[in-house]
Amino acid sequence: MKTPPPSIDRDSFLKPFLALGFQPSEPGLLFPADLFIDLSGEELGKRLFLTSDGEGRDLCLRPELTIPVCIDHMAAGEPARRADYVYFGRAFRLRTGRSGEFWQGGVEAIGATDRSVEDARLLALAIDCARRHGIAKPQLRLGDVGLFRSVLEALDLPASWRRKLARDFGRSALIGTDLTQPAGPKRPISTHAGLMSALDRNDPEGARALVADLLALGGLSPAGGRGVDDIAERFLERAESRRAAISPPADLDLLQRFLAIEGPPGDALMAARLVLAPLGVTVAGALDEFAARLEAIRNAGLALDEMIFSSAFGRRLDYYSGLVFELHVAAGRREPPLIGGGRYDRLFTLLGAPVPVPAIGFSLYVERLGEDAP
Repeated sequence: MKTPPPSIDRDSFLKPFLALGFQPSEPGLLFPADLFIDLSGEELGKRLFLTSDGEGRDLCLRPELTIPVCIDHMAAGEPARRADYVYFGRAFRLRTGRSGEFWQGGVEAIGATDRSVEDARLLALAIDCARRHGIAKPQLRLGDVGLFRSVLEALDLPASWRRKLARDFGRSALIGTDLTQPAGPKRPISTHAGLMSALDRNDPEGARALVADLLALGGLSPAGGRGVDDIAERFLERAESRRAAISPPADLDLLQRFLAIEGPPGDALMAARLVLAPLGVTVAGALDEFAARLEAIRNAGLALDEMIFSSAFGRRLDYYSGLVFELHVAAGRREPPLIGGGRYDRLFTLLGAPVPVPAIGFSLYVERLGEDAP
């Protein structure tokens, strides 16, 4: 495997950030594979380059650099301490029609408690980064994972549907199928009616216990790569499909109208307030955070009318928790982004920190520089 030379060098990428006080980060190349599968999601897990150590533990070449930078940050001391990092290095993952080895430059800003101001600061840095590398007017696309999760929690949807929708958020084909065919596996709802009826009375923990007991009674063990949790989740989806066939969720239409919101961020906020009004105080905090972020972006001197917000937009890493964004080379174009990033306050607790740590970052996909310039 041979990586192409980067179109910019490490020093020229790092220099502007070092002048702002960012610390250079150079994380290692090999990490436990399950770390990325658990924290980044199954989609990324399928594209890892795998090896193993002398004890048979699965390792992988780093497929991205945010998690490695955060691991190094935790290893150096108190996770919640304030720190800004900049990096420039190689990442490795399977990609259709492209080399599996590629260059990324990026920044991670950890520990700043004023999230709205920090969101605006990182957006400004991302725009400046794009401009320094030849993109005079990048198109900025915004989303809000935190708002979407707040809406899901407030809706009257079966628990397994909420989990599936959260898992598929940001994947337009999957989320579209979830909304039009939310009932899950295409099997007759009468199949295994006795088991389905029993699961009607169980929460996820109860379902896992029931599946484990049934396997044990039959002297069976999970097969085909599926564990008890996977089997229980499939049965829960089918049980809830059975209930939904009798009484479809009333809030599904509201969710579809929310996910259709797209436009300038200020207009999108007004539309979201109208659509989500029936949910009342349960989403008020997330909407207020949205409004505070827009005010901070204005105060940072950024033009909101040159940005697009989409309530259905997410990024394909499971650890994002709030603002997500991508920069494209021009308005209306749908090539892969030049820069992508977002807020990931959940990541540090998933890595073992005792409390959530505010953090946000972005990466520049170096090989895309010049590819799609208008």
